[in-house]
Amino acid sequence: DVAAIRTKAKRDAGGNYIINGQKMWLTNGGSSTLVAALVKTEEGADKPHKNLTTFLVEKPAGFGEVAPGLTIPGKIDKMGYKGIDTTELFFDNYEAPAESILGGIPGRGFSHMMDGVEVGRVNVSARACGVAIRAFELAARYAQQRSTFGKPIAQHQAISFSLAEMATKVEAAHLMMVNAAPGRQSSPTRRGYMMVFIPQGMACISKAGITMSSRPSSFSEPAMAQGITSRRSAA
Repeated sequence: DVAAIRTKAKRDAGGNYIINGQKMWLTNGGSSTLVAALVKTEEGADKPHKNLTTFLVEKPAGFGEVAPGLTIPGKIDKMGYKGIDTTELFFDNYEAPAESILGGIPGRGFSHMMDGVEVGRVNVSARACGVAIRAFELAARYAQQRSTFGKPIAQHQAISFSLAEMATKVEAAHLMMVNAAPGRQSSPTRRGYMMVFIPQGMACISKAGITMSSRPSSFSEPAMAQGITSRRSAA
């Protein structure tokens, strides 16, 4: 809910803005030197999304208090998605000049950010599909290697049904993602469904794959990453 953000900016007597609040999941927060921050401003509009403004915040790369009133803590530890660093960002009476408003006019931040969110929905869904595909591959391979009662567990009905369901969901999610991605020409409703259902469904598949294996090491980060990297190289 983009319109429900809490970080606020208030104009001071000199015409600048004082920003207070916290931002979560900042992409490349430690290495970036420019951050687009969406905050609430008092524009007097009757609709919440019209009281949002995007500020372009310039800062040096690094962690800690990188500028007066601007702090970037250490990296957030993630499972996978290691190609970028992800951090938080804290504003504590940070002073931003009015000239740093994206577009020069306050109150237009919602449309700025939603354009980026549309791209992000495809991005997040594609990553979820990649992780789930690899989890399914590992589960299927392990189910063919481990034997109980004289045969591989993949030949037991319960396991085979579970694998079939996983394969169906992976294929459906991948096709939905591919269908929504080209040129972002699909409807906003379709993209919204994609953002909600693909990550949730792929998380369920990954969990089911891990549960199926009695060796958690089969789903370690190196094992997951190896398959994803190999697939990229083949492409």
